[in-house]
Amino acid sequence: MKRIKKNKWKTIFMSTLVVLIVSYGGYRYYKGNKPDSSNSPFEIRTVEEMTESYTKPNLTLSGEVIAKNSQKIKIDSTKGQVKDIKVREGDTIKNGQELFSYATEQQLKTKEATYSKEEKERQLQAARTTASLKWESYNKKATELEELKTKRNNSTDEEEKKALSQEIKTLENDIEMKYSEALSGDNDIVTAEAELKKLTEFEKVEQERLSYDVVTSDGEGKVTYINQELPKLSQEKKQEETFMEIVDQTELYVTGKVNEFDREKVELNKQVELVDRKNPSIRWKGKVVQIANLGSDGDNKKQEDNPNVTKYPYKILLEKSDKMPIIGTHVYANFLSNDEDAGKMIVEKKFLFDIKGKTASVWKVTHGKATKEVIEFKEKNNDAVEVTKNMTMADKLVNPTSEVKEGVEIK
Repeated sequence: MKRIKKNKWKTIFMSTLVVLIVSYGGYRYYKGNKPDSSNSPFEIRTVEEMTESYTKPNLTLSGEVIAKNSQKIKIDSTKGQVKDIKVREGDTIKNGQELFSYATEQQLKTKEATYSKEEKERQLQAARTTASLKWESYNKKATELEELKTKRNNSTDEEEKKALSQEIKTLENDIEMKYSEALSGDNDIVTAEAELKKLTEFEKVEQERLSYDVVTSDGEGKVTYINQELPKLSQEKKQEETFMEIVDQTELYVTGKVNEFDREKVELNKQVELVDRKNPSIRWKGKVVQIANLGSDGDNKKQEDNPNVTKYPYKILLEKSDKMPIIGTHVYANFLSNDEDAGKMIVEKKFLFDIKGKTASVWKVTHGKATKEVIEFKEKNNDAVEVTKNMTMADKLVNPTSEVKEGVEIK
């Protein structure tokens, strides 16, 4: 009996020992295969993290990218049907350039006024020609009369003098008629000129009325959209939908609002760092060009913050760069305590090696492996530099220790 109990306890002891050994082995295996970042020999940091540690904003606002000028043009059904579209999508246009016109009765009235004026111009020219011929006929008769009088005065033959006197009397009656006809021709010219002036003014008025049927651009820009089908749709659709859109992207701005408590931090000409809300590694520079002195009345939209807090609209001009944001991009506007840090990429010096003048090498993490990259930089302080070439905010850098080599796997 004692032997049986002794074997039982021996079995239990051996089973427990096996379980402990297996558990310990599994634990050792797990520890040996689990990555331990705290024991990693590599120090890895993103450029964005290092930049933010050196350029902490004292104010961050939300804003939206807008164009210098944007025109959304609708069809006015009360003026008539769209007759002629004078531009195409992609066209660059100037201020005052014609975009399209309406088909109205005014076009017929304007043509009639033009035809009437042109007809009166022809009548005036005919009157001038007729009057010129009449004066020419009169002058010819007057010259002939003078010649007859001279001949009579020089004649010694009484019978000849008598005949010449009779001829002179008849010619004088004829000349009087010619003179009257010439004066009448002049009067016809005066009348035609007065009527032409009246018709010219009338045509001008009709042309001005016609100009209301032609839609022109209010500024420069590019035609980004034309709804070619809209003129064929219902009046309700024409009132609701945009027919044509023109955008001037020669300058881009960011607009938003700042509350009354932070208003003093937004100053004219202050440098600002702009960050893409969807991709914080994409950044731009800008400066404040407008800040309202009076609070905004709002725009019937629901206020996210306290509706009793006054909001001041601001406007930031973006500095031009190789890749500008698209219209409508939502951004964060970082108002830095030091304007000089706006838009910069800051990297700690310990991540640089092979420094030669204004160039140095860094180890970037690309697809989990170390790759060498030569960058350009400017001195910032004893601990950091400003990278000016071959770097993005999203780049990850590895501290250049002896273990880091080209292609080594970085965990």
